[in-house]
Amino acid sequence: MPHPEPDDQLACFDNLYWVWSEEVWEWGKYPSLTWHSVGVHMHFTKEVDEIAKSYLQGGFGLKKDDQVPPFISVHAQHGDFKNLCQNAQDLTLCYAPLTEYARHVRDVAAELGRINGLDSRLANVTEVVVTSDESDPEWWKEVEKMGWRHLKSYENEITRRYGKQSVSVEL
Repeated sequence: MPHPEPDDQLACFDNLYWVWSEEVWEWGKYPSLTWHSVGVHMHFTKEVDEIAKSYLQGGFGLKKDDQVPPFISVHAQHGDFKNLCQNAQDLTLCYAPLTEYARHVRDVAAELGRINGLDSRLANVTEVVVTSDESDPEWWKEVEKMGWRHLKSYENEITRRYGKQSVSVEL
């Protein structure tokens, strides 16, 4: 299905979601009627896909026409947990350690091989791209030590080009 052309209309899917949902937070349950009926049909526009591709190419050190390799994306949401953490002196007690993310990355990589077959290009995905709202440079250094990539260095450029709200995608 081709991407629809953007227009000047706005639909707030957050509100529409609750119109359909049978119970609060039902999307967290399996199977989620709302997600499986509606969410799987939502796609980014072609323009947004191209923007993401260009930043990923930069993050992988690729040229414009190079293909982005398969990767596993990890999103480490810290902001919400930081605000809820009862031990503000040691926030690490509220966050899952990167080693735990690494365990799940290995599980996902194994599953990709199982589902797609060992001869598939998805059978041995080794690239990982991390997104987070984390602002601690030491945490990002640990991400880099693991050999994982991030696009945090593009945050100011993206804000300048597309506005502050676009950074909420969390690089």
